[in-house]
Amino acid sequence: MKLARARLVFVSMGAAVAVLVACSSSEDASDGAYDGPRSACSTGPAYGLGTEFPELEQGSANGAPECVPRCGEQKGSFAPYGVVLPVSALPSGACAYDGEVCGSSAVRTLECPDGRTIACSLTPYACRCEGGDWKCYAGVQGASACVCTGPSDDSAADGGADAADDG
Repeated sequence: MKLARARLVFVSMGAAVAVLVACSSSEDASDGAYDGPRSACSTGPAYGLGTEFPELEQGSANGAPECVPRCGEQKGSFAPYGVVLPVSALPSGACAYDGEVCGSSAVRTLECPDGRTIACSLTPYACRCEGGDWKCYAGVQGASACVCTGPSDDSAADGGADAADDG
């Protein structure tokens, strides 16, 4: 299927998020989902905690494939979100196939002075290859704060995420 245009859309249903893409084509497509070629891992700069992404349009369409993480990045286990990508893993920089789309949920992360990594704001993202470069869009951002609380003995303040093993 050759895509002429793709519109990225997210639909949020509580904790579940669907990444959607609406496509138009001169050829008949049974489900409209992006099924074109996929770029290899990207090598552009990593997105960080303070990166601001353009908003994603709300609506309905069909699903996009999961994003290929940036080179050297992978999913990680981030309490309480489970195994997800950090925003640093979203594709960035050059891409090979204009119009390629993908979607992933990702968390923002904060490295604390004591070595802990705090994850926050699980958010759906959709990325599209536009003019040879990846551009990512954010759905409705998760409502949490990325803050480093006191020393690890203060685990009650952040829900026990940094509880030490006293064994």
